[in-house]
Amino acid sequence: MKLTILIPIHNKLEYTKKCLKWLEKSLIHSKNKNQVKMIIIDDGSTDDSNRWINENYPLITILKGDGNLWWGGAINLGIKYALNEFKSEFILFWNNDIKPDLNYFTNLFEIIKKYQPNTIIGSKVLHLHKPEKIWSLGGFYDNINCKIILKEKKDDIAYVDWLAGMGSLINKEIFKKIGFINTDLFPHYYGDIDFFLRAKKNGIKSIVNFSLIIWNDTKNTGLLPNNTFNNLIKTLFTQNSHLNFISNFNFHTLHAIKKRYAYKMLLKQYVRYIGKFFIHKPKLKK
Repeated sequence: MKLTILIPIHNKLEYTKKCLKWLEKSLIHSKNKNQVKMIIIDDGSTDDSNRWINENYPLITILKGDGNLWWGGAINLGIKYALNEFKSEFILFWNNDIKPDLNYFTNLFEIIKKYQPNTIIGSKVLHLHKPEKIWSLGGFYDNINCKIILKEKKDDIAYVDWLAGMGSLINKEIFKKIGFINTDLFPHYYGDIDFFLRAKKNGIKSIVNFSLIIWNDTKNTGLLPNNTFNNLIKTLFTQNSHLNFISNFNFHTLHAIKKRYAYKMLLKQYVRYIGKFFIHKPKLKK
């Protein structure tokens, strides 16, 4: 059961250092650790990440981008390398800001044995700085009201429409069946959810298993809005914002049962978001 962990990075070496240390500790506890390889996809880092990784973790493969891969392009580059060069059977999506439970990989290899190749296995994601608080259990997509719904019920195992991009294990056969991340429409955000929804449409199941526990450092998650007009514009149009209008438009018009439902929802969402800025902002900064 050859497994490859994919870790996209862009600078923030301090996160990568902690991530690799945490992974090392968890893998030590697994008898299958020799079946695991890691690929770091470095999308144009300028903070000496490459040199540090090479010196401290020489067995890790580093693939390089020019700063324009974003999450989707980085993941696709890693998938193709893992399948072609490592002949990996499983791909595990990872980020450099998550910490696995010490028994994560021991549990993962046991869980793999229980499911057919047409099942994607997801993790229970908690907040790193609030260790008992759930960040994501995956969820569902309401294609009539165009809502991404977070799963809340705390079952030990549950079937969902989509999973968090981090801590998701995918069999190689799934990539052969539905392809990779759609980077044309979703370079950064929504590429993971779109992938899982496409998988569902092709008869592939996604589950979240509560024995697979990871903690996400949410301080490192995307561009967040603040009270400056420039930042408002950035949240609407830059790739590392979950409010990016183009990504939202592409996602909901693609997956809504009718496009007019998506148009109506998007209009309400962005009128509300922009309106809140002008209602609650302090004195506008130029």
